[in-house]
Amino acid sequence: LLDEFDSLLEYYCAVSVELFSFSFWTSTALVKPCILFMMFRKRLQNLLSAISSGERFSDDNQRSIQQCSDFLHFIECFVHRHIVTVAKQDGWTVSLGELIADLVTNMSELLTELEPLSVIAAQFDVAPGNTAVHKLSNQIGLLQVHTHWTTVATSYRLIVGLTSVGSSQSNLLAELAERILSFLRLLLDLAAIRFDQVPLSAVSGQYNQLLCNHTSIMELWLLTLQCLSHLANKGYTESFWSIIVGELENYLCHSNAGANSSMRTWDSVTVPSQPVSFCWWALTRVVILLQFDSCGVYHCPKQPFSSDPVLSMFIQQLVSRSLQSVGATVESSLLKLHLNCYHSIVMATVLSNESTVLLWEHFYKQFTDPSYLVSRRPLHNPQSVITSSVRQFYTYIKSLCSTDIDSTFPYKDEETFQIFLRIITRVIMSLSMEMQWKYFKGKIFSKFHRKKMIELSSDGLVKFLQLFLVLGHVTDVNEVGKKMITLLNMRNLASANEKSLVVLWRAIFTMLLTYSDAKCCLKDVVDIIVPLISQIVGSLATRSGDGSGVLLWDTVCVILNGIQELLDNSQSFTSGESALFGTYIGELLSHCKGNEIGHVVLFISDVISTISGHYCAINSSTRPTSGLLLESHDVSVEKLQHLESLSELTKSLWECVLPGLRDRVKDPTCIDQLAPLLGNLSDFSLECADLCHPHGNYSSYCELLLEEFAFDDSLPAGLVAVYLSDALSSDIIRAHVMSCDSIQLKVTHAWLRCLVQMNMPPACVDHVRHLTNGIIRLGLIGSIQPIAVNTESMVALKALLEAISSRHSSAATLAEASHWRDCCKHIIGDLGKYIIPLISGSLPSECMKSAYHVSSVAVRCCPKLIYSKVESRCLLPRLLDQLILPLATEKKPLPKGIPLMIRSHLHHFLMGLMQLEPKRDDFIRRKIKQIFLKYFTSYVQRSQPNTLNTCPGSNPFVLFLQPCYKPVVSSEARDALLFTMELVAAHFLTASKDSNLLPVLQYIGDVLEKITNEELIARSGAPSCCLATCCHAY
Repeated sequence: LLDEFDSLLEYYCAVSVELFSFSFWTSTALVKPCILFMMFRKRLQNLLSAISSGERFSDDNQRSIQQCSDFLHFIECFVHRHIVTVAKQDGWTVSLGELIADLVTNMSELLTELEPLSVIAAQFDVAPGNTAVHKLSNQIGLLQVHTHWTTVATSYRLIVGLTSVGSSQSNLLAELAERILSFLRLLLDLAAIRFDQVPLSAVSGQYNQLLCNHTSIMELWLLTLQCLSHLANKGYTESFWSIIVGELENYLCHSNAGANSSMRTWDSVTVPSQPVSFCWWALTRVVILLQFDSCGVYHCPKQPFSSDPVLSMFIQQLVSRSLQSVGATVESSLLKLHLNCYHSIVMATVLSNESTVLLWEHFYKQFTDPSYLVSRRPLHNPQSVITSSVRQFYTYIKSLCSTDIDSTFPYKDEETFQIFLRIITRVIMSLSMEMQWKYFKGKIFSKFHRKKMIELSSDGLVKFLQLFLVLGHVTDVNEVGKKMITLLNMRNLASANEKSLVVLWRAIFTMLLTYSDAKCCLKDVVDIIVPLISQIVGSLATRSGDGSGVLLWDTVCVILNGIQELLDNSQSFTSGESALFGTYIGELLSHCKGNEIGHVVLFISDVISTISGHYCAINSSTRPTSGLLLESHDVSVEKLQHLESLSELTKSLWECVLPGLRDRVKDPTCIDQLAPLLGNLSDFSLECADLCHPHGNYSSYCELLLEEFAFDDSLPAGLVAVYLSDALSSDIIRAHVMSCDSIQLKVTHAWLRCLVQMNMPPACVDHVRHLTNGIIRLGLIGSIQPIAVNTESMVALKALLEAISSRHSSAATLAEASHWRDCCKHIIGDLGKYIIPLISGSLPSECMKSAYHVSSVAVRCCPKLIYSKVESRCLLPRLLDQLILPLATEKKPLPKGIPLMIRSHLHHFLMGLMQLEPKRDDFIRRKIKQIFLKYFTSYVQRSQPNTLNTCPGSNPFVLFLQPCYKPVVSSEARDALLFTMELVAAHFLTASKDSNLLPVLQYIGDVLEKITNEELIARSGAPSCCLATCCHAY
């Protein structure tokens, strides 16, 4: 209607105007308005009669409605153009005053003939049955509302016009003000009736519809309130809030009699069944409507406006009445409605603190009352929120402090205490926050002491935490945080007897997140909580089976989660974050049980990832902090400071993690968790080399980790295999290993050790295959002899040792030969010490098989490098004594699988021994003789076709002469054949019994049959030996 007013002024600017099908002079049409008002009444009565008779909507009805509407528009334009404007220009005259008085009287009389406003408004709620009848009823209802609008709008324009020219028509202004006030009562009366038409549970959801179920009703509210505000501002009435409060107090003072009456007059008061609730409800809507401008546009205030003391006193009275109607042990929907209203009011205006203090006193009593039960909702349950993650709890606390509101009752699903937290947050943040906080700090802090903290119920503890976290978010977080932790420690934050331990620590880290957001130093608070965390971890290490261990572990999980959330939230680190990493992390690694170790490892890995992210951001000149780019000098200074803080944090991490790793790595049950962590730490130490500075002679933590957790022979081979396979899959670690020959040789030795000690879980065996690929990629094997990736492990080992032996044999200088000998020693190492536990019989046959396999490859491929006449502890003799010539007694027989292993790998040992020139070396000759004497007779007998359990072609004494079976035979192979035949002739032909001759001759025949070089057969002497033996036998 306001938008259409300017166009109407142009429409009614002609000399004459047509009203009700008659022409009138525009300037004098309302000089004697009785005739026009009589025509309006007649048409309105006809329209109302048409509704009563059930008449359908017709063109005649539409014409009558349009004529009445035109008349109302003309009145507004006439008042604006021919009365208000004239009064401004020509002054006030007696005739003008009489005209206005006559017009106001006729408008007032017309209103008495309209249907009650509640009946009119009810027509807008009726669902259409007969569409034509409903349309007529709706149009007539709008016409009656238009009549009310014209009355109020005309009065408003007259009041504005009269007050702007300083008119002395005080009587007329008083009459107009009374008309506006009466209409306010009429609107409140309508709202009171509608308030009782719905249950209180639906009031918050239907708030706008209850008070203004139609746009036209809302416009009447807006116009009435703006008119009252104008009169109050000009001093023609008491203050605006005095008027509103005075009218609402009538509902509190009157009885409930007549609350359901349907008849109302201008001066009557219809009291709803819940007068306090209605006053809250209506007052909230008035505050909201005041935020609309004169054009009906809503403007959300950036700052709350100062309120009238009358409003503050009335709010205090309403709060007191609300609390009196609520039991101490019941969560009332009434109180929730009232608090929602109060919150909406404090969002728009500044009230006195007394009302909020009354609410605080009410809720404080519930902190220790165990009978106070809250009807929890699954989606809006503060207990469920506080038992979720630290981040979720922090987000929930931030939402309680939010000032963004898009609807009147956005928190209808929250509990009353949460709505109170929103209220006190807004009150403290309004205007002078420092002064407000000083006032409320004394009121709140004084309530809590040791006895009170111990007496807090579980629900009271949750409320306490929420209160202090909200206060920390909007006030001095340092002061509130220290106070909260001090008070909580009165309940012993490190005791397993505290059933709410998990909740308490989640709240503590939520407060630390608030510190981080406020960019406050954490050092003072962290110094308090780290000793408490150490006590919890210490109790966890000595836990019993009474269930306390579960509570302690859940608390530890919350602490680790909180630390990680804090690091993720920090844009830059301080000494506080570094202080969080205490020795308790190493103790956790040492004492965790079962799946707990995986949680700790994941935490450490996440911390590493966070530090790496910050470090990479600094190096790429992309600062993790938000804001405008600074000058280059400032950027460099900031980067330097950030690097220093990261370095301090990294140093604390290494100092607390390494001791725990050293204590736990020997546990074979933790291989799957610890080995990947070692790989991550190694990768991290090289990627962030500027941050990681180890003590001692190590150039990087990667070397330290390799030395302690890969090269230490006391550690499980499975751990070494998984760690090295993960580490060598990283390009940066592989490049670092390749850059240092000594490390590369140690890594290769660790690989060989893993091949020997295959007593590891199946998953670790898979990692051995991956480790072999990593060794191949290192380039040591490829630099000696090309070999493809994915080569089988033993094949790769054989290729490596053969290549080293070949390089040693072809060395041109003594230094070169010494170099390759040292390489072999570093790679093979003291292989014997790995074999002793493997052949003790306590391990599966697969473990023995791997030991024999690796040892036989070493002896066959590089015997000259593992044997020395001048070294008393050289490797070859010990391998022979442990694997081929072990001592067995009746009390300590050989393990079950050893004989089979000896038979399967003996030919490799013999092939290696034959390379050492047994004719010149007495020790080697004696060892070969011992082997022949111990195994030859039994093996050649088992190889006979008519012998049980035969293994044709598997006689190791035939297999070890394989080099002689080639067309071209080397001198070493020829010497080996001659030595063998001489040995067989000397010990198994001349003194053999007749029963042993046939197997021996058969053995010689098998060897000669495989030799294709006739010259070698002639020179071997074997035919003559056989012939002489046969003649002797006959």
